[in-house]
Amino acid sequence: MFVLVAYDVPAKRTNLYRKLLKEFLVHEQASVFMGDLAESDVVKLVATISRTIEPTDHVLKLVCKNRHNIEVIRLSKDAAGGPMRQEKDRWHGHDWSVV
Repeated sequence: MFVLVAYDVPAKRTNLYRKLLKEFLVHEQASVFMGDLAESDVVKLVATISRTIEPTDHVLKLVCKNRHNIEVIRLSKDAAGGPMRQEKDRWHGHDWSVV
């Protein structure tokens, strides 16, 4: 399964979530983690978050059974300005589970 987790938590809890999510997923950007997990690991991840989450925490989990049915597009712009670029994420298209 392809899993993406994003969080918005009080500053003092940021490192807690970063450490927790690094055990399961790849740190993509500030508060966003993603990667491929077995269904059993998704269950473990949710259980771990369940023990950690507090009322002030906002956590978003997106799960796709088949990563090839979604498209990840990176939006960016050069520091010098100019038009915004849209690039298909090449890492996302790889199927690391197939040997």
